[in-house]
Amino acid sequence: MNEKKTDIIITGLPRSGTSYLCRLLHTVKDCVVINEPKALFKRLADEYPQQIKELHNELRQNIINNQPIENKLHNGQVIEDTKIINQYELYHPNVSSDNFTICTKNTLGYMARLPQLQTILPHALFIACIRHPLDTIVSWKSTFPHLEHATVDKFPTGNLYDPFLSSWQKQTLDTIYQEENLFKKRALLWNYLAEWLFKHKESVHILPYENTVKNPVEMLNTVFSFMSHNTITLTQPVEPSQARKNRTALTIEEKHIIEETCAETAAKFGYTNF
Repeated sequence: MNEKKTDIIITGLPRSGTSYLCRLLHTVKDCVVINEPKALFKRLADEYPQQIKELHNELRQNIINNQPIENKLHNGQVIEDTKIINQYELYHPNVSSDNFTICTKNTLGYMARLPQLQTILPHALFIACIRHPLDTIVSWKSTFPHLEHATVDKFPTGNLYDPFLSSWQKQTLDTIYQEENLFKKRALLWNYLAEWLFKHKESVHILPYENTVKNPVEMLNTVFSFMSHNTITLTQPVEPSQARKNRTALTIEEKHIIEETCAETAAKFGYTNF
C-alpha cells in the first residue's frame, strides 16, 4: 500500500462498525461516502466485477455535475447503525473541487470479491472492519435474518453456490450450511469471514471496531496518510465513544461455543479475552 490512493473501498464483517466508519469519513471535507449503493449488488455478480470501477466513475461524475446521488442518510448524516435505520435518500454531496475522495461500502459482497476488486481498483485503499466475536455474534442474534440464521446459501454474493469462490471458501461455507446448531453456525460464519480477511491482511488496512470508536480522529489521520490528500479537515467535531457491548445476552454455553470456534482466529487480530 505504498502508492497513494484516490478512492476507498470499505468492507469487513457485518456489524463490526462499517457504517460507523462511513459516518466518520463523512465528516472529512471533500470525502464522499456512499453506504451500500443499491447499484453495486448486481454489479458484483461477475467474477471480475469491472462494473464496480464504473460505478465509482459514475458516482464521481454525477457529483461533479451536481446531480443528486442516493445514500443511506438520516438528518443529513450517513446512517451510523443500519439495524436501527436503513433508508435511502437523494442528496447533493458538498465538495469544494473535482479532486475529492469517493468511498463505497459493502460487507459480504466486497469481502467475497476482495482479490478481484483489488485487481480492478489498484488506486483504491481497501479498509476492512473487524470486531470481537462475542460482540459481533451477539449483535447477529437480533439483526438482519441472513446473519441471525447464517443463511450462507442465500447471500446475494459470496454464497454457497457462487461459482467464483475458491475451493477453501466453498468447503468452509458448506460446513456452515450443514451445521444444525444455529449458534454454532453463527460462530463458524464469524470465523470464516475473519480467516478470509486475515488471508488478505497484507493488502487491506484492518480497523478493529474497538480502536476506531476509542480514537476516531487518530484513525481518520491514519487512513488519510495512505491517500493522495494525506491531511484532513473535519466539517464537524468527532468525539471518542465507548464500544457497544451486550454480552449479558449470551448464555454461558453460547460464550463457550464462540470461544471454542473463534478463539484461534480471533487471537490473530489481538482478541484474546473471552
